[in-house]
Amino acid sequence: MSKNFNFRSEKVSSSSTASTSGSSSGNKKDVTKTSSMFKSTKPTENNSTTTTITYKDMPITFKKEDVEVISNSGIVLIKTFRNHPNLQQDLINYCLSALRGNEEGITGTEFPTDETTFQKCFLDIPFEQFNSKFADIICGAAMKVAKEHCKILQDYQDDFRIAQLCYYTNKGKLGWHRDRISGLTPEEQHLIVSPVVSMSLGNDSIFSYKLNTINETTGKLEYGTEAIDLQLKSGDILIFGATQRMFYHCVKRIIPSTNHHKLDMDGLSGRINITLREGTYYPENIGAPTANLF
Repeated sequence: MSKNFNFRSEKVSSSSTASTSGSSSGNKKDVTKTSSMFKSTKPTENNSTTTTITYKDMPITFKKEDVEVISNSGIVLIKTFRNHPNLQQDLINYCLSALRGNEEGITGTEFPTDETTFQKCFLDIPFEQFNSKFADIICGAAMKVAKEHCKILQDYQDDFRIAQLCYYTNKGKLGWHRDRISGLTPEEQHLIVSPVVSMSLGNDSIFSYKLNTINETTGKLEYGTEAIDLQLKSGDILIFGATQRMFYHCVKRIIPSTNHHKLDMDGLSGRINITLREGTYYPENIGAPTANLF
């Protein structure tokens, strides 16, 4: 498979419709245009309407109080699915099946235990191969709601290319990193703005992040230095894009015995994470990483 990457960081015009499928068009951005890529943001005026979807004949309403805009520069936490254990259970079943290689066309990976030297495992699959009904909920309905509450997310096009499924034991963690895209220079990484959608299932986790800022003199993106902790619960969807697309973040720890709905993880305990984002799919990007340290 070719590893040439089609760089996409185009702003969406007011008449454009964002897509979750990933268009094949798009040109490489001139890195000298960084200042025009980002804009300062004021607190969002929430004029959003209520969105309701149906899952297995059950209505799910995205209530205003369940949507938290963590940063008007592009971070939104959606808590709607915390109280929908049936959907969470179906997502868990799908993820475990995929990680074990039981979904068509998906190669499984080795699972960690409390006794193994590694405490998490993951696999990447092409976005179009990810379960479409779940994609419609996570990348369709949830993204729509996030954009209603955080207007800057409307300015940039969705470009979901890969889905990463990750399982953490209760001892698992993930060090500081950015969700970078292979094949891009550091200057080009700065310009990635398409949103990342991340969903948590199972035990709670402590997710830590550092907010990016825009230098008022140069107009360039500057990576944050102050760590901020956020406790993510099962069913939470965290969305980050625009100025915060390339922020540093980590999973500090998993909190045992916080699987509040007693969701069945088929003999496992810990946390499952689903991440959908722009990127290049490599079939070999699968495995049981050993790097748990920060």
